[in-house]
Amino acid sequence: MDSDDYTNVLNFFQVTHPRLAMLNVCLQEAFQFHVAGRPSQTSIRCLCKRDGCNLPKEFTTFLDFNKLPMPETSF
Repeated sequence: MDSDDYTNVLNFFQVTHPRLAMLNVCLQEAFQFHVAGRPSQTSIRCLCKRDGCNLPKEFTTFLDFNKLPMPETSF
């Protein structure tokens, strides 16, 4: 599906800088599954540089997990 092509978003993770690294990119998406005039459905999808950051959990738990430092070797 074309809407699942995140190539351009994932390129943020390729940006290198000695003291900066992109850890997560979160997108708010809207989907119109019903006829016009009915509200759209929205969701937040987060793409992550490390494993485990996007497991099903509450959004505040996601944010707390991602406050943890990453090893320097991951940059």
